[in-house]
Amino acid sequence: MNITSVSNSQLYSIVTGNEFAWIHSDVTKAKEYSKEDLLEMSQDYIDSTSIGTLVKSGVSNMDNWNISDNDLAEYIGNMGKRIDTAYSNGILSEEDYAQLCEELDKYIDEAAYSVEYKRCAQIISRNNTFGKIGIYSENMFEDMRHQILDMMNTAENKMQPWQINRSTLLTMIDGIRYLNK
Repeated sequence: MNITSVSNSQLYSIVTGNEFAWIHSDVTKAKEYSKEDLLEMSQDYIDSTSIGTLVKSGVSNMDNWNISDNDLAEYIGNMGKRIDTAYSNGILSEEDYAQLCEELDKYIDEAAYSVEYKRCAQIISRNNTFGKIGIYSENMFEDMRHQILDMMNTAENKMQPWQINRSTLLTMIDGIRYLNK
């Protein structure tokens, strides 16, 4: 992604709704810095390769392991709404806006997959006797990863309870992004 009409920190703020990304510094000294200093320090840790990497540059509710379909739609719908607002306010150029909208379309599937993966991991963890009592081994995590991927592959044949219906998700996102303005 090559967004040129705003800085990385402005882009991060538009996409995530957060002011600062990760700041790798001594947090006990945070009060000693001005807001401008904190923004500059934050800028160094923003990865603007894609919307997914922007989100991962900080803390988001996508880190939540219990995110619902509605929460996901609200999160992405509000992200789209912020992008639309930045464009309509002249902050983003037409080219940057088009690129961000395209990236957002890609991110929807990436975010949905991430939520589905976490849901499968929770189901498998609940069924793992050793995990319930806190006994973990290196092989167990690799085995769980294979179980999760196998579980996710079952969705190709039949809709699963942990799966997100993409069509419904897109409808909910559009409702939040366009109808609630």
